[in-house]
Amino acid sequence: MELTAHCPQECYHLLEKTIIIVLDRLQGLSFCSGENSSGVNITKSFLCSALNAMLLKIETDHIDQISDRVVNVLLQLLQVPDVQEDALMTISSIVELLGSNSEKYIPAIFPFLSQAALNIQDIPVCKSSIGVLGDVYRALGFRILDYTDATITALLTSLSNEDIDISIKPEIITTLAEIALALGINFSKYVDTVLKTVVISSNSNENQTETRESVIDLYSGVIQGLSEDINGRNVILNYSGEMLNALFLIALDEDAADNLIGSSVGLLGDLALNFPQIFSDFHSEKMDSLNNLLIRGKTSDCHKTKSVSFWASRQLSSALDTFGGMEDDAHAVKKSRVGEEVYYSMRITVTNKQYITQNIETENVTIKLKPSLTADSECNHVEATVRLPPPVQTDNSVSRSQGLNMQFTDRSDEEIAELRRLRKKRVAVVHPQEVVGKKPREAMDNF
Repeated sequence: MELTAHCPQECYHLLEKTIIIVLDRLQGLSFCSGENSSGVNITKSFLCSALNAMLLKIETDHIDQISDRVVNVLLQLLQVPDVQEDALMTISSIVELLGSNSEKYIPAIFPFLSQAALNIQDIPVCKSSIGVLGDVYRALGFRILDYTDATITALLTSLSNEDIDISIKPEIITTLAEIALALGINFSKYVDTVLKTVVISSNSNENQTETRESVIDLYSGVIQGLSEDINGRNVILNYSGEMLNALFLIALDEDAADNLIGSSVGLLGDLALNFPQIFSDFHSEKMDSLNNLLIRGKTSDCHKTKSVSFWASRQLSSALDTFGGMEDDAHAVKKSRVGEEVYYSMRITVTNKQYITQNIETENVTIKLKPSLTADSECNHVEATVRLPPPVQTDNSVSRSQGLNMQFTDRSDEEIAELRRLRKKRVAVVHPQEVVGKKPREAMDNF
């Protein structure tokens, strides 16, 4: 596998020949059984892992020529319990490589995936099959809509099972997020049941830490997938309180991992973009909590987290401009700082004006009134949100900061959406007993 990973282009023809040899070897081993079946299965596992590594190096134009044979071999391997996990990882690669062309294999593959997703006793195979389901929906989307009832039922049944291992739950919830993004408005019929089940599951104390990143990803997935569906948006709005509470808890967690911070600021941006009204009447403590979350994202060493944080900051600023609330017992109170922009809540008196200039804390600022919610053309005691400009910087500091942040602040919504869809490739877990000792190597030498 290491040789394959570093295979130069000059040896590409050898790589193609080696794939055929491995397929021949796997087919030959399918007829072996008896007292040495354990050794045969170990050999199959190694060969399947090697096949997976080689397929990832194959050019797209060539994968169509061998995909039928590869899938047939993998379907045979799925019948062998000791090799199922490796076979599933290879199926994941095939689906990713073929994209929409993998549709013809779904009738043969799906029955095993749906059954394995319910088999929570076999943790590695269950997790791998659930992950492959996510890959399939990413590649095919609404083309496999007919399989979705069975898929959602299997996933939610396993998620609700009290005996489920806590490591399986994040995989299920992440796959549900993938399905929501892939199906778009077609996910509307499932959103209420899915969110209700996931909220109940995530409130369990035993797995709260392990699942909250996947829960945040699910929230973002359903918001993005159903952004143009009125009924779906109304359902999601009912769960916005749960989503905000999850963000507040993460903001208070000083040990939150960078991936979790990135997912959280992404959800914050989704909420601000799609449901800005939920940020009205926010108290300063809540805004400070969300602001701290954004600051941690903007100062992250991760390019993705930093870019998403700047995008989320823009969305939150826009939401506050439109729906920013005010504390009733304050005359002029500093609410929060979002990035370099400072927000104040205050009362002012104007008569039929849209913009005025007011001197606050020796800095000139422009006060933009909130959109009128009534037909009145004149009013007194208008609520407004005041945004102070960033501190004055020297020419050197300005150019330096602009050079650092330009790549993060200028990203479009489409670029951010594409960046957030990137995820790590799953890898099969190699158990110590499979690689330590002489038996596996001897077993390979005997066949």
